[in-house]
Amino acid sequence: ASYVPSDYASSAPVVVNEGTKTIYVARAVEYGAVEHGSIEEAAHTIFRRSQPIAVDPTKAPGASTYRAELIPRWRTDYVDEDGGPKQINILHEMKLYQGVLSAHDEQQLLVDIDHELLLAQQGLPPYDANYDGAVNYSYRPPPTTNMLIGRQTLQYGCAYEDRNSTNVTNGANGDNGAAGIKADRHVAPMPVCLTDLLVLMRSKGMFGEKSWPDSAVVDIFKEGDCMPPHTEHHDFTRPIFTLSLGSTQQIVMGQKIRTIGAGQFKADVELDLPNGSILARQSHSADILKLAVSSARAYRVSITFRGMRPNFPLEQASEQHKRLEHHLVAKAKESARAEATAAADQEAAAPPQQTQQPPRF
Repeated sequence: ASYVPSDYASSAPVVVNEGTKTIYVARAVEYGAVEHGSIEEAAHTIFRRSQPIAVDPTKAPGASTYRAELIPRWRTDYVDEDGGPKQINILHEMKLYQGVLSAHDEQQLLVDIDHELLLAQQGLPPYDANYDGAVNYSYRPPPTTNMLIGRQTLQYGCAYEDRNSTNVTNGANGDNGAAGIKADRHVAPMPVCLTDLLVLMRSKGMFGEKSWPDSAVVDIFKEGDCMPPHTEHHDFTRPIFTLSLGSTQQIVMGQKIRTIGAGQFKADVELDLPNGSILARQSHSADILKLAVSSARAYRVSITFRGMRPNFPLEQASEQHKRLEHHLVAKAKESARAEATAAADQEAAAPPQQTQQPPRF
């Protein structure tokens, strides 16, 4: 297939409308985040939509497991002085970075993803069974029950269910089909194209030195495919990053999402994710909001990076960390060699210095 990336969206402020009424305006800001050390954070768009809290955060997927950690913060964030629901910015700390990849780099990444998909579909390494013969859950084909909910998925770092399921074709049955990280399932580590992408994101100050994402989900949408509403699981830390490739597509977000037709969803927030952009969600936008993707208007690939909580000592997660550390060391050595070569070339190209002769009398 020929991947022709569309033009990058303008960096002008984003305005989202509900009918004829503007519900919030996003404004572009640029600053250096202190927690990201000396790396200046790339320019990005921030959002605001004021709403009273209308859902019970303790019912979020995985919230009961981490209740002791989450409840004190929720009491401050979501409950007012009278004990009622607090008015909050439901999009607090959500950021949109645009133009992260050049057109050439995006084209190459799409080709790399297509290559990984072909390997996974055929069960070739690293998508084959592991040394114990355990099934590899990295690749998930589209469901056959409804073509409009189809999308192919690749998982790296850890196996993960975004919704409760008892569909045995997806490798889940009974309690094993509950949403969250599946520590008993084997998946492949991230390919180099994704670790390269993480290095690029780190260089743009999107996350701190000690908060590298260690898992990834690649969703491949053909025209008409969608992603049903889901809420982020608390097995993962925040923020959560989603890179959009191939075409500009709309997502919907809200405390409640309505299904208005096959593959069509409606919510308070509707946002087009430009081609080549990265959406970062944390705080309320990740903890209480659901997210859905209506039927894709064209071919689209989304890559979502998440960080597992430290209480998941998965063998594949440990291997992922080793591979990422090795990759970073290799990148640093490559950069050092390039700098040394450039300095040597510059020295060789410099004209020889004339030796000044002493004057003769």
